[in-house]
Amino acid sequence: MITNSHAAFNPKLIKDKLKTGGYFISQQVGALNNYSLSRFFDSDYVPAYPDNTLLKTVADFQNLGFEILLAKEAQPGMTFFDIGAIIYYTSIIPWEFPDFSVDHC
Repeated sequence: MITNSHAAFNPKLIKDKLKTGGYFISQQVGALNNYSLSRFFDSDYVPAYPDNTLLKTVADFQNLGFEILLAKEAQPGMTFFDIGAIIYYTSIIPWEFPDFSVDHC
């Protein structure tokens, strides 16, 4: 079994390392993660990894012979209770909020 949470991975390397009958379990965020909030701060925002989608990932694994047992996608909403929380959040994931600064807003 190989597990992965939010880190980049190469399906070919997963196949090479996984024993026959093994499982790969992953939880990821896709290209649309925080898209609305990113566009709110930057109307020209384009995701850093636009091809990082569930459909593409599933296809990549299927093309290597993997059987997909479960694949789900969700875009849950978020609620921020103060501006400080938004500022902190945008500062810890700069790839989704490039060049964000309080002064720029």
